[in-house]
Amino acid sequence: MQTKKIYVLIPLYNDWLSLNKLLRAIDKIIKKKNINILIINDCSTEKNKNSKHQFKNIKSVEVIDLKRNLGHDRAIAVGLNILYKKKLFDYVITMDSDGEDNPKYIKSFIEKINEDKNVAIVAKRNKRSVNLVFSILYFLHLVILFIFVGKWINFGGYNCLSKFAVKNLLKEKTLWGNYSATIAISKSKIKFLNTNRDKRYYGPSQMSYFKLFLHSLSILTVFKKKIFYKIAVLISVNFLIILLYNNLILYIPAIVLLILTLLILIMSVRENISWRHQVTKNIFSVNKLF
Repeated sequence: MQTKKIYVLIPLYNDWLSLNKLLRAIDKIIKKKNINILIINDCSTEKNKNSKHQFKNIKSVEVIDLKRNLGHDRAIAVGLNILYKKKLFDYVITMDSDGEDNPKYIKSFIEKINEDKNVAIVAKRNKRSVNLVFSILYFLHLVILFIFVGKWINFGGYNCLSKFAVKNLLKEKTLWGNYSATIAISKSKIKFLNTNRDKRYYGPSQMSYFKLFLHSLSILTVFKKKIFYKIAVLISVNFLIILLYNNLILYIPAIVLLILTLLILIMSVRENISWRHQVTKNIFSVNKLF
């Protein structure tokens, strides 16, 4: 069977220390020189102190520096676009640089790769290394999403995409808003890989409660048509109840739903299909680490 050419796509903002440790871990895990690394440096304010790298198994490491900070998901979108247009690959594995996406699962992704050209293998989170409050809020986010959308999206940015799956993703304007949720609505077949989310290599988690709220909202925005339909039904039912019982407290659900609608509309402004034509304008430089 022909060896698959695989890229590992890593968005990065300042976390060079963790990245260098991650690259060493990947080099130890993989056996064949068929993996290339593409790092999207999302306009980091800190420089990489370790500019010299030697690897036994990684084939190449390339860093693309962006002119301005786009955010985690958009950095991934830029990387996918660059790969699809300029690189030869069969599959791309997207993962964070901080160690929370354990590189040991790269072997599991590779084992699941087969001849199915329309597949996205996503890392389903069975366990997370976070505090109790964060776990409760994240579970609440999953429940709300399931109520409105009917999908239990407990996967994030650690995925393995075929080239065909990347092509499907790049057709969706929601990719510029949220990467993982766009996988859920794309035309690609989804397969799951059970994983545990590990602790960061260095420092505290960068996901604050406010960022979790924005992340949850960006996922809801991907499914806005379905959500708006359910909200309209719920508000209609709510007003019927108000007509029957005429109590001010009964207005609260309708107000909450209208606020949610407004927030989703505001967040949906981030979606943009024309971003693909602006990618080269965002690139500051391209460097080889190895």
